[in-house]
Amino acid sequence: MSKLRESSQIHKQLSQHTTDLAELFHQVLLETASANRDLIPTDDLKRMAAEEVRTTLAYVGQPDKAKASERGRQISQEGLGEETLLRLSQTARKFCLTHLPENLRLPALDVIDAYHQTVWQSFIQTRESGIVSEVEGLLQETIALQQLSRALSGTLDFDEILDIFFQTCTKVMGFDFVIFSLVDKDRQRIKAVAGVGITDSHLKKCNQALDSKDIMADTIRTGHTEIITGWDDRFDRAIYESEHHAEWGLRIFTPITLRRENIGLVEVGFNQNIEATVDESQVRLLRAFIDQTALALENVKRYEASQQAIQHEALIKEITTKVRASTDLDTILQTTVKEIGDALGGRRTYIHLTPPPQS
Repeated sequence: MSKLRESSQIHKQLSQHTTDLAELFHQVLLETASANRDLIPTDDLKRMAAEEVRTTLAYVGQPDKAKASERGRQISQEGLGEETLLRLSQTARKFCLTHLPENLRLPALDVIDAYHQTVWQSFIQTRESGIVSEVEGLLQETIALQQLSRALSGTLDFDEILDIFFQTCTKVMGFDFVIFSLVDKDRQRIKAVAGVGITDSHLKKCNQALDSKDIMADTIRTGHTEIITGWDDRFDRAIYESEHHAEWGLRIFTPITLRRENIGLVEVGFNQNIEATVDESQVRLLRAFIDQTALALENVKRYEASQQAIQHEALIKEITTKVRASTDLDTILQTTVKEIGDALGGRRTYIHLTPPPQS
C-alpha cells in the first residue's frame, strides 16, 4: 500500500472520531494548565483543543512541515508548556492505537511522530527566541530605569521632577497623555497637579472627593491598576462628554504608592494613537517609573522641610542676638516686632502684654 493511500485512509478513519479526540485533547489541556508558562483562560482551552485536532488531521492527510512548524510557534506563543506538548503527543499516539485498524497503526504512529517532532523543534526555537526577547526587554527596562534615576537625582525641584517623569512616559513609553494627581489629606480630595497631552480645562476638572465613586478616588481606595477602554460607570459623565473621551483609546489608572500608602494617582493613555495597546511588561515598567518619581518627590519634601527648619533656627538666633543687645524693654519689644514682621512678610505685627493675675 502506498504512503499516500495509507495517509488517506488514516485521515479518513481519524476524521470519524474528531469529537472524541478533541475531548481528550481538552482534558489534557485542563490537567496541565498549571504547568503552562502563561495563565491561559479556561474558555480558551476548548478552542485550542479543537485547533490541535484540526492541524493534526491536516498533517496526517497531507504532511506539511511548514504548517507543522507554524503550529509549534503558535503553541509556544500561546504560552503552553513542555509537559502539555508531551501529553498531547502521547494522547494522539494512544488514540491511533485504540481507534485504527491494526494495519494502519504503525503508519499512523510514524506520521504522528513526524508531526510532533516538527512541532516540538519549532516550539523550542520559538521559546528560546522568546527568552532572548524577554532578556533584551528586561535589559532595556533596566537602562530606562537607570536613566530616569540619574535624571531625577540631579534635581530637587518639584516641577522639574514631574517634567522628567512626563518626558519618560511620552518619549520612552509612547503615551499620548499623562496626568499626575496627589492626595490632599486636609481637604480629603484627590487632585491633578500637572499633566501633558490634555487640555487645561480637563486638568482642572480632575479634582474629586476621596469618598466619591469616581475612578480617581476608587483607585486610591483599592490600590489597583486598571486598563480601561471606553466608558466606565466610575467616570464623570460631564468630563467624559466635554473632553470627548469616547474618541480616546486605552487609558491606564494606577496609584502612586509610597511606604504602603496610596498618595496619588497617575493616568496615562492614548488620545491620538487610539489603536495602541500595552502589555504586562509595559505596565510593570510604568509602575517602576512611578515608584522612582515618588521617591524623588519625597526627597524634595524632606529637603524643603530641612531648609525651612534651618531658616527658622537662623531667624530665632538672629532675633535673640538683637534682643540681647539691648536692656531697654521698649527697644526689645520693637526689635522683636520688627524682626518677626519682616520674617512673616506682614505689614503689621503686634505684641499684647497682659498684667499678671493678681493673687
